[in-house]
Amino acid sequence: MPDIRITFKPSLEKLAGKFESIKIQSFLQAKIKELAFLVEREAKQVTPVDTGRLRASIRVLPMIRSLEGIIQTHTEYAIYVHSGTRYMRARPFMYWGAVSAVEGFESRLSKDLESHIQSKIK
Repeated sequence: MPDIRITFKPSLEKLAGKFESIKIQSFLQAKIKELAFLVEREAKQVTPVDTGRLRASIRVLPMIRSLEGIIQTHTEYAIYVHSGTRYMRARPFMYWGAVSAVEGFESRLSKDLESHIQSKIK
């Protein structure tokens, strides 16, 4: 099944540990969760629909690691729709959803992080 994993690099985990007094770890967790749900929403909007089962199967999984978000489908044929077959062209709905969701998110994350740090320092 196609899944998209959004993971911050381990160097950010070290950074989060150094700034524990300003609760950066919980801030990053909230932002990853926000991005995961944004990817889910965008992927559902571009998913090809026949019965609606594939679209309905796209879900954000509970966070396993502290700085990781996973969006996954739960149908056996999702990989064939996403990647295509020799009889059917690929329609990479999860990829399209991720690309669409990430657009602009980095700049918002940067601004939100700056605001978060400023509010904790004061």
